[in-house]
Amino acid sequence: WNFNGATVNSGTGSGPYSLQYTNTGPVSISLTVSENNCISTNTIQQTVINPIPVVDAGVNASVCSGVQVPIGDQNPIPGATYIWTPTTNVADPNAAYTTVTPQNSTIINQQTDYTVTVTDANGCTSSDAVQVIAYPIPVVTFNTPPSQCIDNNLFTFSSISSITGGVNFSWKFDGGTPDTSNSATQNVTYAAPGQYTVTLNADYNGCPAIPFTDVVQINEMPTSAFFPQVFQGCQPLTVPFTNMSSGAGNSYNWNYYDGTTTDTSAIPTHTFTNPGVYSVSLTATNMYGCHTDTTLANVIQVFPAAIAHFTPNPPVANILAPAIQFQNYSTNAQIYNWTFGDGDTSLIRSPTHSYADTGTYNVMLVVTSPDGCIDTISGLVRV
Repeated sequence: WNFNGATVNSGTGSGPYSLQYTNTGPVSISLTVSENNCISTNTIQQTVINPIPVVDAGVNASVCSGVQVPIGDQNPIPGATYIWTPTTNVADPNAAYTTVTPQNSTIINQQTDYTVTVTDANGCTSSDAVQVIAYPIPVVTFNTPPSQCIDNNLFTFSSISSITGGVNFSWKFDGGTPDTSNSATQNVTYAAPGQYTVTLNADYNGCPAIPFTDVVQINEMPTSAFFPQVFQGCQPLTVPFTNMSSGAGNSYNWNYYDGTTTDTSAIPTHTFTNPGVYSVSLTATNMYGCHTDTTLANVIQVFPAAIAHFTPNPPVANILAPAIQFQNYSTNAQIYNWTFGDGDTSLIRSPTHSYADTGTYNVMLVVTSPDGCIDTISGLVRV
């Protein structure tokens, strides 16, 4: 065999052979066979190595979602066929030069590799790919702050974007200070009551969002005033409050700082169950949502209750040994007043009492705390 410079990939003897040529053009292949020193004539056959077609998919591009971008080769090979994959959003999947309009409804960049395969008149094929990145279009909003009073108003506008990074923001605050901003979050004040338009624009990689607009309102504020009708007492202490607030359509929120839930009564009465010193605050909110707070610090003092408790020893005695010792377990008590049920009394903390006759007696203990809080307990003993 004479393969005229080819690289033999496989094959021996009579073949078949797999050959590879590095150059294009016509090639002569010859074969001579010998057997018993008898040599055949030299057979020659011609074949042609055709060139691989050159294909160009175009230049990599990055565009906003929905923006058309050209891809492919503006100088196609005559007589060749072209096929693009994938065909999604490709204007003409069988053109050498066409356009693609990528769509990106996500919140991250989407990359698509478009591959064009060309087949020339000789059946030779070649492929090339172009990378198209579609930027998402940001969707921006902001939560409009509730209306505030003109006094000391301060509004915080925070942008909300479907895309978390790389977004450029642009605010316009009609009538506000400042009136523009490029920050994601901006504090704004207003000098006069009324309604004011706020507009938020944004872009991501130059892809503009639809502007978001809302209105903020500034109102007048009500007054908040009250006083308690009782300032101190023993637990549980019930305190009525007088409300002197003014304003149109006010609603009220009371805080007693004792762990209870908020009270919304206009004229409340509250019971403080635990001892301590308590502040009380009132928030008055008018019909526009403006509110003022008034706090009376440490205005209520609740004294701890005295708790009366005793144990007779023994609870059942006999007339031969009629003495019963009363062990006093009272807490927060300073004054003790005993009645033993037989007419006798005592002021001792833990007295011993002897009964003169048999019977069942009702023993009562009244205790008084250092703050004047009183508690009573009674029990039966028998002789």
